[in-house]
Amino acid sequence: MSRGARSIALFFVLVLSLMLVPFNHASLSERPQSIHKRYATSDDLPRYAGLPSHEDEGFVIREIDGQATCRASTPEDADLFKLQERDIELTQISHVGEMITTQATGLTIVLRATNQLNANPTAKAAFTAAAAKWEALIQSQITVIIDVDFGPTKFGVPYNDPLVLGATSVQGVGDTANYSDIRSRYVSHASSTGEATLYNALPTGTVGTDIGATAGIVAPTALFRALGSLSAVADPPNEASLGLPPRIGFNSAFTFDFDPSNGIDGDKTDFDAVAVHEIGHALGFSSNTGSKELFPSDPTFLGAMDLFRFRPGMSLGTFPTAQRILSSGGSQIFFAGGTELALSTGRPDGKGGDLNQASHWKDDSLTGNYIGIMDPTIAQGVRHTITSNDLLAFDAFGYSLMGSAPPPVDDAVALISGTPQTGSITAPPDADTGVLGATQYSIQVPSGTTQLKIDLNGNQDVDLLVRFGAKVAIDEEGVPIFDHISESFTGVESITVNSVSSPQLRIGTYYIAVANFGPGAATFSVTATVTTGGGGPAGSPPVISNLVGSLSGDTLTLTGTASDPDGDIVQAQSTLTNGADQVITPIAQFAVTFGGATSINFTLRLSGVNLFPSALKATLVFVDSHGNRSSTVTADFSQADSGGPTIKSASLSGSKLTIKGKDLSGELTVEINGVDLATLSVSSDKKAKVGGAAASLHAGDNRIRVRHGTVRSNIFVFTQ
Repeated sequence: MSRGARSIALFFVLVLSLMLVPFNHASLSERPQSIHKRYATSDDLPRYAGLPSHEDEGFVIREIDGQATCRASTPEDADLFKLQERDIELTQISHVGEMITTQATGLTIVLRATNQLNANPTAKAAFTAAAAKWEALIQSQITVIIDVDFGPTKFGVPYNDPLVLGATSVQGVGDTANYSDIRSRYVSHASSTGEATLYNALPTGTVGTDIGATAGIVAPTALFRALGSLSAVADPPNEASLGLPPRIGFNSAFTFDFDPSNGIDGDKTDFDAVAVHEIGHALGFSSNTGSKELFPSDPTFLGAMDLFRFRPGMSLGTFPTAQRILSSGGSQIFFAGGTELALSTGRPDGKGGDLNQASHWKDDSLTGNYIGIMDPTIAQGVRHTITSNDLLAFDAFGYSLMGSAPPPVDDAVALISGTPQTGSITAPPDADTGVLGATQYSIQVPSGTTQLKIDLNGNQDVDLLVRFGAKVAIDEEGVPIFDHISESFTGVESITVNSVSSPQLRIGTYYIAVANFGPGAATFSVTATVTTGGGGPAGSPPVISNLVGSLSGDTLTLTGTASDPDGDIVQAQSTLTNGADQVITPIAQFAVTFGGATSINFTLRLSGVNLFPSALKATLVFVDSHGNRSSTVTADFSQADSGGPTIKSASLSGSKLTIKGKDLSGELTVEINGVDLATLSVSSDKKAKVGGAAASLHAGDNRIRVRHGTVRSNIFVFTQ
């Protein structure tokens, strides 16, 4: 089987009055650039080097379905990465007047601006504020230089694609044999017993991955500086072999909100969030997963973050030997000894897997859970900030964090519309004082919303406070800062925000806090419900019922009923599983539309099932436009038709296949791997022999089925 055949093996066709979306093969000229194309080939000590600047790689932010979506660059973006070496005038705009050297306080990010950015003081100030956020959190004493731009061009190159919001080059470098050096640096870098345990558990020699072992690591230069593999201080004139410093540019044709302190306007993109995000890539949040699928002849490299990239189910005990994941698709997680955090699983071009490039957390629009600033998408009117999950990752990658670093601004628990979230608050200090819960909650209010309703139910006197664009806070006099409040002496509170409220409903993020007035510790549940103009609660999850699967040849047909109060189901997702309910395919994803219907009978067809002969069941999930997912429903398509034959075992002797079971006698058609092999007259009810079958069987699993006319047996998986 060809690599290309397997990579496109499973896809949906929706049968209704709906659009058929074909799967097109990209020509070689349309192949995306590899994320990490810079490497040295020394077999000695690492000698990091970059390719010429005209082959610089990085990330491009495009507006896709109303969201700013970060992906790797493609050939279509090549002009944005043809960076002139020295013909763009740059002016230092951060740490002005200081020598470019290490600072005792920690990370120093020196920003150098173009003339067009200097002409926009608002954008310039926003860039310096974004860099300062990372400087306040990272203690590693290194200095990185990042060139920045804002305007109709990126460092003199026009944004010819009207969907490109911005682009970043990260100065990625690597070596084919640097892993042992990097491992020793991790071990010596450990700043705690936990880190020492983790780093000492890293594999020795080479690292096993799902596509083969490797001793090569690639990463942005900033991370190698933090580990001591490169000079702590960036020095572009004397580091020409590394390529140009990282460069970040944003397109002024888009509408940005440069001041997140008062919330993000509903028709604008949070500039601070996208700038902080792109700096995060330049600091090391960069994966090589999926690259070999696009460039099979490239050496096998791990991104530094891929040392912590696995399938779910990890522990410290399995950390030394578990395969790191360099293939797109399936479930992938970040693991550094604690909680597993979901990662995006797409290839560098954003295809395959979950359709989001792998250098990101799992998209909150798919899971309902915002993990951190390295989320791959952000919608207009939405505020994103650094979270403790982001800091956990950068700490594992090799950075030292500030011991007194302030907690992330937005560690609020994201609520799903209509879904209760439980919580608790410690007892207040005395009878006359309340205590504001340490955990706050957030809910996204999208465009088209007519009402936000928040309900609180507690076991004693709890109050409800809501604020737009920022968390509820306490001022110096102990007075809470909020926009809406519901306070009584009971445990039941409710707030409704709409067009007649004061202040009235706005598009963006609302934060929800709960206060406890005792007498003891409080427990509660809080529910936020967003209502759109259609009348249903925005983001109410779809529901699938009566799912049935039927396999014919290479095509699996799924039929069932779906309902969704919003009528906004936009995507179907499916996997194939074996008899042990283990997932054996990447998630197949397909855009669907039900024309606004809230209930519909559907038929889905999955083609390419022959490539997965051990498949016996299929899962199905529907996702709506708010990212809310239905429960996973499973269809078992391996069972016999009513009155059909039964296969209990199969064996091969020479070229003859012997099938044992019951109800086999009569005119019997034998099917192997979806193809009819022979029709024979069988006299025995319990045994059928098929000559010449060996040529139709391949090494590994094979799917065998027999039929009496149109009545089918169960599916039997024969392994040779």
